[in-house]
Amino acid sequence: NNGGLQGISPLLLRTSDVCIAGDLDGNEFVQCFAFSDGTTTVMKLLGPVLRQMWPLTQAKVTDNNQIVLLYTATDGSMHHVLIDASGNLMHDIAPLQFGESWVGAGQNATGDTEIITSSKTLLKLAADGSRVYSVATDASFSSVALSDDGTAIVSQNGPPLLVERVDAAGNRLWQSAMPSGPYFRVTSIRFTASALYCTALYSNFIFSNGDIHPQENGLLAKISLSDGSVQWTAPFTYLFASDPFLVLGSDGQDVLLFSSWNDQIQVRDYATADGSELGGKFEPCDVDQCDMYHAIIAPDGTLRIVNDTTDFISGSQFQMIIMQNEFDEIFKDGFGG
Repeated sequence: NNGGLQGISPLLLRTSDVCIAGDLDGNEFVQCFAFSDGTTTVMKLLGPVLRQMWPLTQAKVTDNNQIVLLYTATDGSMHHVLIDASGNLMHDIAPLQFGESWVGAGQNATGDTEIITSSKTLLKLAADGSRVYSVATDASFSSVALSDDGTAIVSQNGPPLLVERVDAAGNRLWQSAMPSGPYFRVTSIRFTASALYCTALYSNFIFSNGDIHPQENGLLAKISLSDGSVQWTAPFTYLFASDPFLVLGSDGQDVLLFSSWNDQIQVRDYATADGSELGGKFEPCDVDQCDMYHAIIAPDGTLRIVNDTTDFISGSQFQMIIMQNEFDEIFKDGFGG
């Protein structure tokens, strides 16, 4: 549709429909489709957006089935949108003040949003767009994850590579330095009641011998939420521009790492207790190149991975890989190199 969708958000699963949000022909939009038959249940065309290579759209479904959405308008301002459970637009506002711009943001199921601003402040917004707090920081944070209990994890790119936890009022609880090494940024933060899991990745923008997908070194880490101590780390390799994606097992015993690997998906399984590698494999995606969008452990215990299998020869198609329960079948044929 005249250029179509740009910068789409992850799928937003509600009680009876699934929604997408993003830049459509220069305007932010939200559209929801009924689970039962795919008919449109909500269609909201919001304001014009700033066109750029990576349009900024971020959205979250709340516990009460509302959608809280962030997008960047044409004047560069961040807009905060609230759509209620019935699909009504409650507001589309620009809550940032003069001198503040959007660097990174995290959202939780209560509808709160934690924002890292360009003025070295940490700003928290409620679901109604009101400012809960704004606190100055003494580090240049680049990413943030917001837990459902209102506490937040922020990270500073290295060196030094720092991870910090703040309470629901914005007060620092602890700050922890990640292990030294060729690690530049923290990604894929996942919470449990007592710990967080994350990956520390290397950023290498120099291609090795013309290889556009050189192998990089990463580190999987478990960090205590109580005091920030690093409880264990596990090294792994991945391909440049194919950031790994973490998924926690439903029983709390496993953390799985997924990443694209040319025409395959790399899957590794680690024990949450001590970080020992329980197994791994490469799963082919049947094309020259695959690009993983998302991975989950479904309620039935299967692993489900969605890939864009685009290449410049065969065109574009999407593929879902479904694997058996990881405790039974996924690693039976070993790890391929």
